[in-house]
Amino acid sequence: MLKKLKSECIIRFDLSTNGPLLIRDGKPSELDPTIPDIQFIRNMHNGKLEPVMPGSSIKGVFRSRVERLLYNIYECCDIFSKKNNENCKFKYDNKNDSGKDKYQKSCPACKMFGNLGLKGRVQFKDAFIKDGNYKLGKRTNVGIDRITGAAIKGALFDPEVLEDGTFECEIKMENYFRWQLKLIIYVLEEINEGYVTFGASTSRGFGNMKFSTFKIISKEYGLFKNGFYRKKECDFNKLKEILKNTKINSESIKEVELDGQAI
Repeated sequence: MLKKLKSECIIRFDLSTNGPLLIRDGKPSELDPTIPDIQFIRNMHNGKLEPVMPGSSIKGVFRSRVERLLYNIYECCDIFSKKNNENCKFKYDNKNDSGKDKYQKSCPACKMFGNLGLKGRVQFKDAFIKDGNYKLGKRTNVGIDRITGAAIKGALFDPEVLEDGTFECEIKMENYFRWQLKLIIYVLEEINEGYVTFGASTSRGFGNMKFSTFKIISKEYGLFKNGFYRKKECDFNKLKEILKNTKINSESIKEVELDGQAI
C-alpha cells in the first residue's frame, strides 16, 4: 500500500514547556561529579549541543494516547508482547502476505505507527529548540519509602530539567486516511488541555506542554490540470473544519482504499 504514493502531508507546530520537562540522556554520570545525576538529552544542531526531543519519544507519546483513545472502539495490540495473540506482527505471513494483507490484519495503532512487520504511515522528526533560546535548571528530588512514606536516607538526586524552551516539531504522513489525521488533531488538542504529557517524572508534575503555530501542507498525487499533484495548506482551525464529518469507528478503521482521503 505504500509502494504507490497517493498522498502525503507535513505537519509543523511548536511545543513549548508549561513547567519542567525531563527527557533523560541515559548516559552514566557517576564518573563526573560536576554534572547532574540525570542529564537532559542533547544533540548537535547548527553546530551546537542543544536539548532535543527525540522523534521516538514524541512518537511514543502519540501512539500511547491514540491507543487509549481507540480503546472503546477497537483494542490495540501490545507491540512488546511475544505472544501470538497479543502482537500484530505475529499475525503476518511474511512469505505470502502483501502490504495490503498485513494492513488489514493490523490493529488501528499499527496501521498508523507501524510495527516490526509493517511500515507506519506517520513519521516523527527530532525536535530542536526554536531560535536556540532555552533555560535549563535542576530540581532536587528524594526517594520515598513506600511503606513508611518517609524520605529514604541517601536517596537524594538532582535531575536536570528544561525550565523554558520551545521545540520546532514536524510530523510527516504518507498515504494517510482521514481518521488517522483526525487522531493526530485529537492528541494535539489534549496536549493543550493537560491530558498528554512528555518525558519522565510526569507523576511529579513534569512534562506539561503547549502546542502552537500549527501548519499543514498536503499533497494529493495524480494527473491534475496544473501538474502531477494538488497542494493544499491550512491552519489548525481550517483542518478541524475539513475533518469535522470524518468518523472514527469500527468501519472507518477497516478502510483500505485511499481515493478521496487527502484533505
